[in-house]
Amino acid sequence: MVFLANRIAFFLSRNGIIEEEAEPVYAYGAEIALSTIAVLFAVLLIGGISGQIVNLTIFMLSYKILRECAGGYHAGTHLRCFIYSIVICIMNVLLYIVLPMHTQGILTISLLVLSSIVLVISAPSQNLVNPKTKKELVANKKKMIVWIVTLSAITTVLQIIRIGENAGFPIACAFATVMILSVVNSLQYHVLKRRQSNG
Repeated sequence: MVFLANRIAFFLSRNGIIEEEAEPVYAYGAEIALSTIAVLFAVLLIGGISGQIVNLTIFMLSYKILRECAGGYHAGTHLRCFIYSIVICIMNVLLYIVLPMHTQGILTISLLVLSSIVLVISAPSQNLVNPKTKKELVANKKKMIVWIVTLSAITTVLQIIRIGENAGFPIACAFATVMILSVVNSLQYHVLKRRQSNG
């Protein structure tokens, strides 16, 4: 992906579309765009093959919305990010397929409540890969709380009126995934900060 991103930036520079000095910025932007397209394609492929495209789409939309403001663990490279994203999608698809509907129903409410509490207490957390100012963290926390309430309300309505087999379960899985990534990030951040202050 890096090679292709560099080639795109080089092509733009050599054809006078961008300044030569801007090549690294455009290469980085191209790498992010290519990585996003690759993840989207892989998610659609996994959803299509598994027959879980609706559940996976609901999961990914909820996950993306919460992740934007809650933050969490960031992979060090785009390749790692791609691999982790695919693993998360496959794990969620397996949950949709393996768990019986009544278990999904019980887990939906449990995951929603537990994840909401943990996220409100601990997120957003600071990140060494993508640091935020105190003002950004406060703004993200407010957005996150609005999205938690909104997505929880949607999930509750879906559970009550029983649209789909269990359309609320992918949203609850998104909450749990973001919660886990947030906790992992917070632990990683504190360990690295402690090492820096001790060493």
